[in-house]
Amino acid sequence: YLAAGNGAKASAAFEGSIAIKPTDAALSNYGTLKYQAGDYAAAVELFPRAAALQPKDFRLWGNLAEALLAVPATQAQAREPLRRAAEMAERYIQVKPDHAEVMAVLAWYRANLGDVAAARGLMARAEALGTERGEVSLRNAQTLALLGESDAARERLAWVRESGIPQSRIAASPVLRRLPATDAPASGKQK
Repeated sequence: YLAAGNGAKASAAFEGSIAIKPTDAALSNYGTLKYQAGDYAAAVELFPRAAALQPKDFRLWGNLAEALLAVPATQAQAREPLRRAAEMAERYIQVKPDHAEVMAVLAWYRANLGDVAAARGLMARAEALGTERGEVSLRNAQTLALLGESDAARERLAWVRESGIPQSRIAASPVLRRLPATDAPASGKQK
């Protein structure tokens, strides 16, 4: 139901599954559904429960951080889960240095932690691998938007769409929703 875009049925299925036995997968996927629907408070409640069941999964900590980042009042709380997620993702890349998507995810974490140079290097490495173009481009678009590089972010979004990733995934990203349609050139005139 989640993959098909049927949020109501997916929500009911996740709630039923969690009522029977809360698993990291059900909690995380339900958190993702809530996040995509803009219910960041619910996502913030679900992701730590998933992480408690699978504490070595960097994505769960990263998901929690993203939900915290989505609300200005909780953004400061995102630093610790971001740090944990980044450390675990770095260890993952040491074992699997050809995983482009994880490199792009780590770039997003690093950018949010203020390590812009590392983020740029990771984005470049992820794109150079040439695999998982849609997922890499989606993460890199978010990172570039966060860094204020709107044109480069929009270029990556075109690649995301070409890869067949649904618009709903793009729209779920608060940083991409704030992306201006076009950048004004230095002279102040609109393009």
